[in-house]
Amino acid sequence: MISKKIELFPTLIKEYDLNNDIDPLEITDILWNITPNLNKEYGLSLIDNGLHGLQVGGKSSYKAGRSILKHPKLSNLANIIDQAATDYLQNSDFDIELNDTEIETSWTNIAFKDSKVIMHDHKGSLFSCVYYPLFEKGSANLRFANPIPRELDD
Repeated sequence: MISKKIELFPTLIKEYDLNNDIDPLEITDILWNITPNLNKEYGLSLIDNGLHGLQVGGKSSYKAGRSILKHPKLSNLANIIDQAATDYLQNSDFDIELNDTEIETSWTNIAFKDSKVIMHDHKGSLFSCVYYPLFEKGSANLRFANPIPRELDD
């Protein structure tokens, strides 16, 4: 796993390349194959624009407190993300016990041409992770907003 530290804000942002650790085509295939059974097995289902209302022109399986990464076929991906989370926490200024952390909520979004996810934050989360198994060059543009409010002089 290759990581790169990105110093944008007081909060540590890291980018991880998981392609040497996991096959993105395999993950995509697993996601497509388990999706029809998400509701029955995990209380999740793909809904146009998602329950969160943040997905425009796509589908999302988001449901608070539910984790698609608990699916047995995604255990390898869950372990790799957990390793990245451990690395992140060890290299951050957070003063927490690593064994006290867990992935509480995870989901899949499917974006189509001209789909987007509206800018948002994850209040109450220690950190957030985004994994793009497959995307076309120039798509999946991830943007960050400065979390520190600015006082504007008028």
